[in-house]
Amino acid sequence: MDNKTKIDVSIDTATKTATLRFAYDHTIIDLIKKIPGKQWVPEEKVWTIPLRDDLQPFLQNHFREYGTCVFESTEKSSLTILPRDFIDTMKKQRNSRSTIRSYSHHLELFLRFIDKPPEKATDADISDYILQCAENRSASFQKAAINAIKYYYEKVLHRTVNKDSATWPKIEHKLPVVFSMEEVTLLLKNVENLKHRSILYIIYSGGLRRNEVVKLKVSDIDFDRKQIRVRQAKGKKDRYTILSDKAAELLKQYLDTYQPSDLLFPGQNGGKYSTNSIQKFFKKTLEKSNIKKEATLHSLRHSFGTHLLEQGVSLRHIQVLLGHGSPKTTQIYTHVTRMSLQNIKSPLDELEL
Repeated sequence: MDNKTKIDVSIDTATKTATLRFAYDHTIIDLIKKIPGKQWVPEEKVWTIPLRDDLQPFLQNHFREYGTCVFESTEKSSLTILPRDFIDTMKKQRNSRSTIRSYSHHLELFLRFIDKPPEKATDADISDYILQCAENRSASFQKAAINAIKYYYEKVLHRTVNKDSATWPKIEHKLPVVFSMEEVTLLLKNVENLKHRSILYIIYSGGLRRNEVVKLKVSDIDFDRKQIRVRQAKGKKDRYTILSDKAAELLKQYLDTYQPSDLLFPGQNGGKYSTNSIQKFFKKTLEKSNIKKEATLHSLRHSFGTHLLEQGVSLRHIQVLLGHGSPKTTQIYTHVTRMSLQNIKSPLDELEL
Protein backbone atom coordinates (compact mmCIF):
# COMPACT_ATOMS: atom_id res chain seq x y z
CA MET A 1 0.00 0.00 0.00
CA ASP A 2 1.33 3.43 -0.97
CA ASN A 3 -0.61 5.26 1.71
CA LYS A 4 0.69 3.39 4.72
CA THR A 5 0.86 5.29 8.00
CA LYS A 6 4.36 6.25 9.14
CA ILE A 7 5.10 5.01 12.67
CA ASP A 8 8.07 6.61 14.42
CA VAL A 9 9.67 4.13 16.81
CA SER A 10 12.09 5.41 19.47
CA ILE A 11 13.80 3.11 21.94
CA ASP A 12 14.58 3.81 25.59
CA THR A 13 16.90 1.17 26.99
CA ALA A 14 16.72 2.69 30.49
CA THR A 15 12.99 2.02 30.80
CA LYS A 16 13.10 -0.95 28.39
CA THR A 17 10.30 0.49 26.28
CA ALA A 18 9.71 1.52 22.69
CA THR A 19 7.60 4.60 21.98
CA LEU A 20 5.32 4.68 18.91
CA ARG A 21 4.34 8.03 17.38
CA PHE A 22 2.06 8.44 14.35
CA ALA A 23 -0.77 10.50 12.92
CA TYR A 24 -4.13 9.27 14.23
CA ASP A 25 -5.07 6.01 12.53
CA HIS A 26 -7.79 3.82 14.02
CA THR A 27 -6.45 0.68 12.31
CA ILE A 28 -2.93 1.19 13.69
CA ILE A 29 -4.37 1.76 17.18
CA ASP A 30 -6.34 -1.50 16.97
CA LEU A 31 -3.16 -3.35 15.98
CA ILE A 32 -1.21 -1.79 18.88
CA LYS A 33 -3.90 -2.93 21.31
CA LYS A 34 -3.07 -6.52 20.33
CA ILE A 35 0.54 -6.14 21.52
CA PRO A 36 1.08 -7.49 25.07
CA GLY A 37 2.13 -4.83 27.57
CA LYS A 38 1.11 -1.88 25.41
CA GLN A 39 0.47 1.39 27.27
CA TRP A 40 -1.21 4.65 26.21
CA VAL A 41 0.48 7.79 27.57
CA PRO A 42 -2.21 10.52 27.37
CA GLU A 43 0.12 13.38 28.38
CA GLU A 44 2.32 12.80 25.31
CA LYS A 45 -0.34 11.19 23.10
CA VAL A 46 1.93 8.22 22.35
CA TRP A 47 1.87 4.44 22.81
CA THR A 48 4.66 2.50 24.49
CA ILE A 49 5.41 -1.22 24.30
CA PRO A 50 7.99 -3.37 26.10
CA LEU A 51 11.35 -3.90 24.40
CA ARG A 52 12.01 -7.33 22.91
CA ASP A 53 14.98 -8.87 21.10
CA ASP A 54 13.13 -9.10 17.79
CA LEU A 55 11.45 -5.68 18.07
CA GLN A 56 12.27 -4.41 14.57
CA PRO A 57 11.16 -7.49 12.57
CA PHE A 58 8.20 -7.98 14.92
CA LEU A 59 6.83 -4.46 14.37
CA GLN A 60 7.52 -4.50 10.63
CA ASN A 61 5.56 -7.72 10.34
CA HIS A 62 2.82 -6.64 12.75
CA PHE A 63 2.04 -3.45 10.80
CA ARG A 64 3.09 -4.70 7.34
CA GLU A 65 -0.25 -4.04 5.60
CA TYR A 66 -1.07 -0.67 7.12
CA GLY A 67 2.05 0.99 8.53
CA THR A 68 5.72 1.68 7.83
CA CYS A 69 7.96 1.74 10.88
CA VAL A 70 10.78 4.30 10.99
CA PHE A 71 13.27 3.27 13.66
CA GLU A 72 15.35 5.85 15.47
CA SER A 73 19.08 5.29 15.08
CA THR A 74 20.65 3.96 18.27
CA GLU A 75 24.11 5.32 17.44
CA LYS A 76 25.14 8.18 19.69
CA SER A 77 27.95 10.68 19.40
CA SER A 78 29.70 12.43 22.28
CA LEU A 79 27.71 15.54 21.45
CA THR A 80 24.33 14.04 22.33
CA ILE A 81 24.70 14.71 26.05
CA LEU A 82 21.91 17.16 26.76
CA PRO A 83 22.92 20.61 28.02
CA ARG A 84 22.42 20.76 31.78
CA ASP A 85 20.81 24.20 31.59
CA PHE A 86 18.14 22.78 29.26
CA ILE A 87 16.92 20.33 31.89
CA ASP A 88 17.32 22.87 34.71
CA THR A 89 15.26 25.52 32.89
CA MET A 90 12.39 23.10 32.31
CA LYS A 91 12.44 22.08 35.97
CA LYS A 92 12.50 25.72 37.13
CA GLN A 93 9.50 26.45 34.94
CA ARG A 94 7.77 23.41 36.48
CA ASN A 95 7.18 21.65 33.20
CA SER A 96 5.61 18.22 33.61
CA ARG A 97 7.77 15.10 33.59
CA SER A 98 6.21 14.05 30.29
CA THR A 99 7.14 17.40 28.70
CA ILE A 100 10.71 17.17 30.01
CA ARG A 101 11.01 13.63 28.68
CA SER A 102 9.56 14.54 25.27
CA TYR A 103 11.62 17.73 24.78
CA SER A 104 14.80 15.97 25.90
CA HIS A 105 14.22 13.17 23.43
CA HIS A 106 13.67 15.53 20.50
CA LEU A 107 16.56 17.88 21.31
CA GLU A 108 18.88 14.90 21.56
CA LEU A 109 17.81 13.68 18.10
CA PHE A 110 18.49 17.15 16.71
CA LEU A 111 21.97 17.27 18.28
CA ARG A 112 22.81 13.91 16.78
CA PHE A 113 21.71 15.21 13.39
CA ILE A 114 23.82 18.39 13.40
CA ASP A 115 26.80 16.70 15.15
CA LYS A 116 28.12 19.98 16.57
CA PRO A 117 27.80 21.92 19.82
CA PRO A 118 24.20 23.24 20.07
CA GLU A 119 25.29 26.88 20.42
CA LYS A 120 26.96 26.64 17.00
CA ALA A 121 23.84 25.42 15.20
CA THR A 122 22.62 27.73 12.44
CA ASP A 123 19.12 28.41 11.16
CA ALA A 124 20.13 26.32 8.13
CA ASP A 125 20.89 23.37 10.45
CA ILE A 126 17.45 23.68 12.02
CA SER A 127 15.81 24.00 8.61
CA ASP A 128 17.60 20.88 7.31
CA TYR A 129 16.51 18.86 10.33
CA ILE A 130 12.89 19.96 10.11
CA LEU A 131 12.91 19.13 6.40
CA GLN A 132 14.15 15.64 7.24
CA CYS A 133 11.35 15.30 9.79
CA ALA A 134 8.78 16.42 7.22
CA GLU A 135 10.04 13.87 4.68
CA ASN A 136 10.52 10.89 6.98
CA ARG A 137 8.46 11.40 10.10
CA SER A 138 4.84 12.03 11.07
CA ALA A 139 3.35 15.50 11.41
CA SER A 140 3.04 15.05 15.19
CA PHE A 141 6.76 14.16 15.39
CA GLN A 142 7.65 17.27 13.39
CA LYS A 143 5.60 19.52 15.68
CA ALA A 144 7.16 18.01 18.79
CA ALA A 145 10.66 18.50 17.34
CA ILE A 146 9.96 22.18 16.61
CA ASN A 147 8.60 22.74 20.11
CA ALA A 148 11.71 21.24 21.71
CA ILE A 149 14.20 23.08 19.50
CA LYS A 150 12.43 26.44 19.89
CA TYR A 151 12.22 25.96 23.64
CA TYR A 152 15.95 25.36 23.96
CA TYR A 153 17.12 28.20 21.74
CA GLU A 154 14.55 30.77 22.84
CA LYS A 155 14.11 29.95 26.55
CA VAL A 156 17.64 28.78 27.39
CA LEU A 157 20.01 30.45 24.91
CA HIS A 158 17.69 33.45 24.41
CA ARG A 159 18.14 33.28 20.66
CA THR A 160 15.26 33.70 18.24
CA VAL A 161 14.69 30.85 15.80
CA ASN A 162 13.84 32.01 12.29
CA LYS A 163 10.22 31.04 11.66
CA ASP A 164 11.10 29.96 8.11
CA SER A 165 13.61 27.47 9.54
CA ALA A 166 11.09 25.77 11.82
CA THR A 167 8.13 25.33 9.48
CA TRP A 168 5.02 23.88 11.07
CA PRO A 169 3.19 21.09 9.23
CA LYS A 170 -0.34 21.73 8.07
CA ILE A 171 -2.69 21.00 10.92
CA GLU A 172 -5.47 18.48 10.32
CA HIS A 173 -8.80 19.97 11.35
CA LYS A 174 -11.03 17.12 12.44
CA LEU A 175 -14.46 17.58 13.93
CA PRO A 176 -15.06 15.85 17.27
CA VAL A 177 -17.32 12.82 17.54
CA VAL A 178 -20.43 13.89 19.45
CA PHE A 179 -23.25 11.79 20.90
CA SER A 180 -26.88 12.81 20.68
CA MET A 181 -28.76 13.26 23.94
CA GLU A 182 -30.53 9.97 23.20
CA GLU A 183 -27.20 8.17 22.77
CA VAL A 184 -25.84 9.54 26.04
CA THR A 185 -29.03 8.34 27.78
CA LEU A 186 -28.57 4.89 26.25
CA LEU A 187 -24.91 4.75 27.25
CA LEU A 188 -25.53 5.69 30.88
CA LYS A 189 -28.41 3.25 31.21
CA ASN A 190 -26.26 0.39 29.92
CA VAL A 191 -23.63 0.68 32.69
CA GLU A 192 -24.54 -1.76 35.46
CA ASN A 193 -21.53 -1.35 37.75
CA LEU A 194 -22.18 1.47 40.24
CA LYS A 195 -18.58 2.72 40.23
CA HIS A 196 -18.37 2.69 36.43
CA ARG A 197 -21.71 4.44 36.09
CA SER A 198 -20.63 7.10 38.61
CA ILE A 199 -17.45 7.78 36.63
CA LEU A 200 -19.34 8.30 33.37
CA TYR A 201 -21.97 10.46 35.09
CA ILE A 202 -19.26 12.72 36.51
CA ILE A 203 -17.42 12.97 33.16
CA TYR A 204 -20.57 13.99 31.28
CA SER A 205 -21.92 16.12 34.13
CA GLY A 206 -18.88 18.42 34.10
CA GLY A 207 -17.13 17.74 30.78
CA LEU A 208 -14.09 16.18 32.46
CA ARG A 209 -11.06 14.62 30.81
CA ARG A 210 -10.36 11.05 31.86
CA ASN A 211 -7.07 11.96 33.60
CA GLU A 212 -9.03 14.61 35.54
CA VAL A 213 -11.70 12.24 36.82
CA VAL A 214 -9.15 9.76 38.24
CA LYS A 215 -7.47 12.57 40.22
CA LEU A 216 -10.68 13.79 41.86
CA LYS A 217 -10.80 13.66 45.63
CA VAL A 218 -13.89 13.23 47.78
CA SER A 219 -13.32 16.79 49.00
CA ASP A 220 -13.52 18.10 45.42
CA ILE A 221 -17.27 17.39 45.31
CA ASP A 222 -19.36 20.27 46.63
CA PHE A 223 -22.93 19.02 46.94
CA ASP A 224 -24.24 22.32 48.36
CA ARG A 225 -22.91 24.51 45.55
CA LYS A 226 -23.39 21.74 42.95
CA GLN A 227 -19.79 22.06 41.79
CA ILE A 228 -16.83 19.84 40.98
CA ARG A 229 -13.38 21.23 41.67
CA VAL A 230 -10.81 20.12 39.07
CA ARG A 231 -7.30 20.55 40.45
CA GLN A 232 -4.19 21.26 38.37
CA ALA A 233 -5.75 20.25 35.06
CA LYS A 234 -4.18 20.81 31.65
CA GLY A 235 -1.95 23.87 31.81
CA LYS A 236 -1.70 23.38 35.58
CA LYS A 237 -4.90 25.33 36.18
CA ASP A 238 -7.66 24.75 38.73
CA ARG A 239 -11.27 25.22 37.69
CA TYR A 240 -14.83 24.55 38.82
CA THR A 241 -17.42 22.80 36.70
CA ILE A 242 -20.99 21.54 37.06
CA LEU A 243 -22.25 18.80 39.37
CA SER A 244 -25.70 17.92 38.05
CA ASP A 245 -28.53 16.89 40.37
CA LYS A 246 -28.63 13.40 38.86
CA ALA A 247 -24.86 12.98 39.17
CA ALA A 248 -25.04 14.16 42.81
CA GLU A 249 -27.80 11.68 43.61
CA LEU A 250 -25.85 8.76 42.09
CA LEU A 251 -22.60 9.92 43.71
CA LYS A 252 -24.16 9.88 47.19
CA GLN A 253 -25.22 6.29 46.57
CA TYR A 254 -21.68 5.46 45.40
CA LEU A 255 -20.09 7.12 48.45
CA ASP A 256 -22.37 5.20 50.83
CA THR A 257 -21.48 1.91 49.10
CA TYR A 258 -17.71 2.27 48.53
CA GLN A 259 -16.84 4.82 51.25
CA PRO A 260 -13.62 6.18 49.66
CA SER A 261 -11.50 8.22 52.08
CA ASP A 262 -9.29 10.34 49.80
CA LEU A 263 -9.45 9.70 46.06
CA LEU A 264 -13.03 9.66 44.81
CA PHE A 265 -12.38 6.70 42.50
CA PRO A 266 -9.41 4.72 43.88
CA GLY A 267 -8.02 1.70 42.06
CA GLN A 268 -8.42 -1.84 43.38
CA ASN A 269 -4.94 -1.83 44.92
CA GLY A 270 -4.99 1.80 46.04
CA GLY A 271 -3.75 4.79 44.07
CA LYS A 272 -5.50 6.29 41.07
CA TYR A 273 -7.98 4.30 39.03
CA SER A 274 -6.50 3.25 35.68
CA THR A 275 -7.56 5.47 32.76
CA ASN A 276 -7.10 2.47 30.47
CA SER A 277 -9.61 0.53 32.57
CA ILE A 278 -12.12 3.35 32.14
CA GLN A 279 -11.60 3.31 28.38
CA LYS A 280 -12.09 -0.47 28.32
CA PHE A 281 -15.42 -0.51 30.14
CA PHE A 282 -16.56 2.49 28.10
CA LYS A 283 -15.80 0.61 24.88
CA LYS A 284 -17.81 -2.37 26.13
CA THR A 285 -20.69 -0.01 26.95
CA LEU A 286 -20.54 1.40 23.40
CA GLU A 287 -20.81 -2.11 21.97
CA LYS A 288 -23.64 -3.03 24.34
CA SER A 289 -25.49 0.15 23.33
CA ASN A 290 -24.98 -0.72 19.63
CA ILE A 291 -23.54 2.73 18.93
CA LYS A 292 -21.42 2.51 15.77
CA LYS A 293 -19.69 5.90 16.00
CA GLU A 294 -15.88 5.87 16.25
CA ALA A 295 -16.13 7.42 19.68
CA THR A 296 -13.81 7.45 22.68
CA LEU A 297 -14.32 8.42 26.29
CA HIS A 298 -13.36 11.97 25.29
CA SER A 299 -16.51 12.06 23.13
CA LEU A 300 -18.53 12.49 26.35
CA ARG A 301 -16.58 15.70 27.04
CA HIS A 302 -17.21 16.91 23.48
CA SER A 303 -20.90 16.04 23.88
CA PHE A 304 -21.07 18.04 27.12
CA GLY A 305 -19.76 21.15 25.36
CA THR A 306 -21.97 20.69 22.30
CA HIS A 307 -25.14 20.04 24.29
CA LEU A 308 -24.54 23.13 26.43
CA LEU A 309 -24.19 25.22 23.27
CA GLU A 310 -27.44 23.78 21.94
CA GLN A 311 -29.11 24.78 25.23
CA GLY A 312 -28.06 28.38 24.64
CA VAL A 313 -25.08 28.56 27.01
CA SER A 314 -22.49 31.09 25.82
CA LEU A 315 -19.19 29.96 24.35
CA ARG A 316 -17.36 31.92 27.04
CA HIS A 317 -19.07 29.99 29.84
CA ILE A 318 -18.44 26.68 28.07
CA GLN A 319 -14.77 27.62 27.66
CA VAL A 320 -14.47 28.20 31.41
CA LEU A 321 -16.25 24.95 32.33
CA LEU A 322 -14.06 22.89 29.99
CA GLY A 323 -10.84 24.67 30.97
CA HIS A 324 -9.93 25.65 27.40
CA GLY A 325 -7.04 28.08 27.24
CA SER A 326 -8.27 29.64 24.00
CA PRO A 327 -11.81 30.42 22.79
CA LYS A 328 -10.80 29.00 19.41
CA THR A 329 -10.73 25.53 20.97
CA THR A 330 -14.30 25.93 22.20
CA GLN A 331 -15.54 27.32 18.88
CA ILE A 332 -15.16 23.91 17.25
CA TYR A 333 -18.49 22.94 18.85
CA THR A 334 -20.26 25.46 16.64
CA HIS A 335 -19.44 23.15 13.72
CA VAL A 336 -21.16 20.10 15.20
CA THR A 337 -24.16 21.60 16.98
CA ARG A 338 -27.57 20.98 15.45
CA MET A 339 -28.42 24.65 16.01
CA SER A 340 -26.25 25.65 13.03
CA LEU A 341 -28.09 23.27 10.69
CA GLN A 342 -31.66 22.94 11.95
CA ASN A 343 -32.95 26.04 10.12
CA ILE A 344 -31.30 25.16 6.81
CA LYS A 345 -33.51 23.26 4.39
CA SER A 346 -31.91 20.91 1.89
CA PRO A 347 -32.70 21.75 -1.78
CA LEU A 348 -33.66 18.10 -2.22
CA ASP A 349 -36.83 18.78 -0.23
CA GLU A 350 -37.83 21.41 -2.79
CA LEU A 351 -37.99 18.87 -5.61
CA GLU A 352 -41.31 17.34 -6.61
CA LEU A 353 -40.36 13.65 -6.68
